[in-house]
Amino acid sequence: MLGKLLKYELKATARYFVPLLATFGGITLLFKLFMAMIGFGNDPLRMTFSIFIVTIYVVAVIALFLMCFIISFFRFYKNFYTDEGYLSFTLPVSINLQILNKLLISIFWVVVSTAAFFLSIFIFLAGTPYWNDFFHLMSLSFQEFSKIDAGIRFLFITETLTALVLNAVASPLFIYLCITIGGLLPNHRLAASIGTYFLATAALSLVTNIFSSLFPNFMNFTGLEEFCYYLMPMMLIGCIIEIFVSFFLTRYLMERKTNL
Repeated sequence: MLGKLLKYELKATARYFVPLLATFGGITLLFKLFMAMIGFGNDPLRMTFSIFIVTIYVVAVIALFLMCFIISFFRFYKNFYTDEGYLSFTLPVSINLQILNKLLISIFWVVVSTAAFFLSIFIFLAGTPYWNDFFHLMSLSFQEFSKIDAGIRFLFITETLTALVLNAVASPLFIYLCITIGGLLPNHRLAASIGTYFLATAALSLVTNIFSSLFPNFMNFTGLEEFCYYLMPMMLIGCIIEIFVSFFLTRYLMERKTNL
């Protein structure tokens, strides 16, 4: 049943993401063409055009990932807290599978969007004077990184990859929880969901600041070793807690408290 849900959700979200990614790709190619036409140099006109193009490109990148957030929010809200909710809650599928379905598709599109972003960077830099500079910078960074103790390098890479995976899971689940809490107010579900998200985000930020004040040693690290031993483990633990709280509280509220 999960496979059928994933197939349906993938088709439904592709209607938004395929045009979005195609537009982003078109913008990348168009700006690449403009950069090739105006060339590279230090004269004011070329510098102005270059800054303008890079600025628009950065805006396009931000818009791409912002739309990942918005579409994830919209799909969950639409499927469970609009008229479609009556159908979704009567399907012979557990709430667990329905949440997992939304989560996996959301992660899939974030991964695709991230791949599109890195591909666009490659297209932008290829054939430009910055291409060699980029690889020279990467080479220097790798050389500096290789000087670090092998155990610390392994720990840093492992923790970083783990953090990326956990954040990819935690972010959509946090959105789902906020929508579910907002859904408890039948007459103002959308406004309550958005308000809950901003209030919850502010609350998490406040908790982080309080923790930083109470335990300054965890935040005031002086090197990569302290970062890996103190800050990253705390971040990973916090992310795991967020995942469990978001998932189980969302499931509980959807099963016991939701009133369409």
